Amino acid sequence: MVRTSASQLYMYAAAASGDDARVRGLLAVLRVGVNIRVDKKTVRVELRVAGVDRKGRDKMTPLAVAAMRGHSRIVGMLLAAKASKAAVNEDGDTPLCLAARGKTTNPCALY
Repeated sequence: MVRTSASQLYMYAAAASGDDARVRGLLAVLRVGVNIRVDKKTVRVELRVAGVDRKGRDKMTPLAVAAMRGHSRIVGMLLAAKASKAAVNEDGDTPLCLAARGKTTNPCALY
């Protein structure tokens, strides 16, 4: 069984409800980054945000639920955090498929 942290559950809930500020704050908290020293220069390496693709109880990622509900700003934030566009729910639907069937008039504009 995979454990889900409280912040990952909050991410899903914030994406589902369209809470831009909470998603932005959680992305900042969950961001994983390291500083690497190379030849007297420090290089910041930003890695994928931890847990950004963690699925909720309905087997959908935060990106999928935000796309399905038409929350375009949240979709943009999650994509910038390198959320997977290819993640599928238990029916095999990608976030773009869910957006096309959801509450948005132009699903392709989300991407």
